[in-house]
Amino acid sequence: MQYPKAVMSITELVKIGFGRDDMKAACHAEGQDFATRTVGGGKFLIDTEKFEQWRQKQLQKEQARRKYVRRRRYEA
Repeated sequence: MQYPKAVMSITELVKIGFGRDDMKAACHAEGQDFATRTVGGGKFLIDTEKFEQWRQKQLQKEQARRKYVRRRRYEA
């Protein structure tokens, strides 16, 4: 996916279609390296390139999990 800027806030990403709660959860996910908070604990600033890499990896994990669950359901 192409993003308008290299670094964006949650609000900006919500405007292009991401869910606010999903973005907050992603920013708090263990091991994420794409989001940092501004000084004073304000906004999250998200490196969109790293975020997209993380998002694609999450999608692949979810697809693999679904495939595994479907396979197990038919074996039982």
